[in-house]
Amino acid sequence: MSLNTFLLNLPFQLLRMKYSFILLITVLFLSSCNRKTELKKEFSCQSSSILGTTEKVMDFKEGFSVDIPKKWKSSLYYDERQSEIFCADTIKTIDQTYLMEFAWIEGKISVDPAFQKQVQVLTTEKELQLVQDGFVDFDTYKGYYHLGKSTHKDMEINVFQYYIQIDKEHYLLVKTDIYGSEKITERLCESIQLIESIQFIKDKK
Repeated sequence: MSLNTFLLNLPFQLLRMKYSFILLITVLFLSSCNRKTELKKEFSCQSSSILGTTEKVMDFKEGFSVDIPKKWKSSLYYDERQSEIFCADTIKTIDQTYLMEFAWIEGKISVDPAFQKQVQVLTTEKELQLVQDGFVDFDTYKGYYHLGKSTHKDMEINVFQYYIQIDKEHYLLVKTDIYGSEKITERLCESIQLIESIQFIKDKK
């Protein structure tokens, strides 16, 4: 190929490289969006659901943040031992949405089979029937989840609890309350999407 021919074809080659690069980025983005995390795999969650525009909500003590849909209502609570974020989609009826609680707690836990047994006993005492549980880490932190089912005021309620061991002195407890008997898995998977947006701001040692 002569130099003149090469120069004439250069704009086309650059354009083709540009579109190839855009296509590669798009594929990587879509594969990242559709990639299932371990927690999603536990409940056979499909690709990420659309929750609309979110905003980063930080707990009062600035230990962690969560991406919560802007249309939701959220509130903060704290005391000497814990710092919590409560949130829910209050536009929907109670049997169409779910309530979530994110609590940074000062306390010692060790995520292991002994802890699993303790949670099972406590939830049974609260009349929660075990549906599913298991050990699933959150990033580099050890984690354990428990899904139980009960009845509240003649309405079925599924309670999902996820314990994340931060260090020897602190842990994060995430709880999702799902009322009603329809679209349980769909609502649980949506809550897991919010859980996966958690970011720890600083150590609380």
